[in-house]
Amino acid sequence: MSFVKKINTAPQLYKQQKGVRPYANQQYCVSSGNPSLDALIGGGLPIGSIVLLIEDSYSHYYSHFLKTYLGEGIVNEHKLLILDADQFRERDWWMKFLPGVIKMKDPNGTSSSTSQSASASSSQYEESKQEQLKVAWRYNTLLEKNAQDSSQTSQISYKFDNSKEMGNTYSNSMSSQLKKDEMTVFMKYDSAQTNYIDLWEQICEQVQNHLSSEEDDRIFRFLLPNFNLLLNKSSGFEENKRDILKEEKDMIRLLRNLKALMRATNGVCLIQVDEDQLSKHINSNLFFLADIVIKLTSFKDHQEMKIGEYDGTLRLLKQPKLHGLISSLSEFDVYALKLKGKQSITVEKIHLEPEDDRTGQDENLQQKGGKKSNKSAGVASVQCNPTKSHQLDF
Repeated sequence: MSFVKKINTAPQLYKQQKGVRPYANQQYCVSSGNPSLDALIGGGLPIGSIVLLIEDSYSHYYSHFLKTYLGEGIVNEHKLLILDADQFRERDWWMKFLPGVIKMKDPNGTSSSTSQSASASSSQYEESKQEQLKVAWRYNTLLEKNAQDSSQTSQISYKFDNSKEMGNTYSNSMSSQLKKDEMTVFMKYDSAQTNYIDLWEQICEQVQNHLSSEEDDRIFRFLLPNFNLLLNKSSGFEENKRDILKEEKDMIRLLRNLKALMRATNGVCLIQVDEDQLSKHINSNLFFLADIVIKLTSFKDHQEMKIGEYDGTLRLLKQPKLHGLISSLSEFDVYALKLKGKQSITVEKIHLEPEDDRTGQDENLQQKGGKKSNKSAGVASVQCNPTKSHQLDF
């Protein structure tokens, strides 16, 4: 049997797209706008996926994630399609909802011209180095991946400020333009006058209008805020049970069509929902159809759950497994939320400080050397005297 070289069959359509990163299982993803959240889910939101964000009824932490999700699309010139069922919010409200963009300075303090010349010289050096260095073909893919990762990290030179409104340019750089009016498509949905079939046709029409051809590979970012407002009849008590079940079936059919649309196009859909406002049947189907499920919990009205100096928790109820059974699973499923004023929110691991009373007891036990019995203390401990064998005192 002759040796056959394995060909990489990963799609090459997204190499020229801004804000696209390599993902697990030879897929691509886009950033959520929150670097700490991207690090937990393998680098970003996979293209073709549906993300379910379960909000907390007592806080508005979800607004930070919605702002950065939309802001990342504006910066990278992704098409935003917002489907809103709230009758009090119009397009102007969403344009003011977009976060401010701040251009970060180069940490080395070099100007753009010097950085460009340095990058050009480094690229020439790499080309000459690759001509001299010859490695096996299987390691060339690793070199290309490392080069892509380094280029992506160098391209990230901005951050979002959720306390400010997005302008036509960066906050501290007038030369960088932001096409927020051109990139944003707003769709108003009235659940009392429009059925789900007409809604699905309107979504498909908007997607076709913004695609120049079938080979157009531009990225779409869909947002469905307050998903519970799409269901009008399910919240009323005057409607009979048959009509409620029919509406729920139509909604589930719409979700399945929306998932098929995400798979067929280069789209990512973020659905924000309050699970207390929906029935168990809808919640279970949302959980089943979504690729990523994130649940936010606030400590404002849950003081009994408060942990350290954190403001809430983020739980990964479902992690992406696209085009494979194994995904880049995160290390934990519960993380802490920490607010930075009104500017941003970060997701980090939970670090607890040691208890002062317990550490004092351990120090006293070490000083005594285990001569006295610990029964009076009423605490289970392990003697830390290296000269004697370890014993358990109850």
